[in-house]
Amino acid sequence: MGLIIVSGSNRKLSQSERVSKIIEKIIKDQLDINSYIFSLYSNNLPLWNEEGYGSNEENIIKLKKNFSQSKGFIFVVPEWHGMAPPHVKNLILLLGSKPLWHKPALIVTVSSSNGGAYPAMELRGSSQKNSHINWIPEQVIIRDVKNWNPASSDEVYQRLVASIKVLNIYSNQLDEVREQLSDLDIKDFGM
Repeated sequence: MGLIIVSGSNRKLSQSERVSKIIEKIIKDQLDINSYIFSLYSNNLPLWNEEGYGSNEENIIKLKKNFSQSKGFIFVVPEWHGMAPPHVKNLILLLGSKPLWHKPALIVTVSSSNGGAYPAMELRGSSQKNSHINWIPEQVIIRDVKNWNPASSDEVYQRLVASIKVLNIYSNQLDEVREQLSDLDIKDFGM
């Protein structure tokens, strides 16, 4: 499987969903690899619970399997009150380390105003230790997203396309890294 685009808003008709669809089209038109959108609005996930998920257990197993088969991820994350939505961090907790293990991910944040930097900082600072997700150095911030109209001449659009191409290179190169790391006795949570 190619790339999973996580639409990080649990709101109906969100700007995250709109941007995710634009990203999906870029991938289809320019990279010729498979991708699909995983919407946190459409997928009502339970809260992370170390004791299990009861009737949701099968859905969580399927979720982990789908993410395990992906080569990389694009997280489209809105800025809510200067932070990433809790649903995004909940998804990372639900997935644990195996599905995200040493896989590259691109952060794309959206803001209705002039913000958007805080969710990227938050994800980079607090979500990779145990998940082992590899946030690539590139990131895209789409400010005033409601009025953003992507065109090939738009600077943000060009940065988005370039960042997706960088992610694709990382996803191809980290295959070998993951294969070599699988021979080591690395614990899920620490050494």
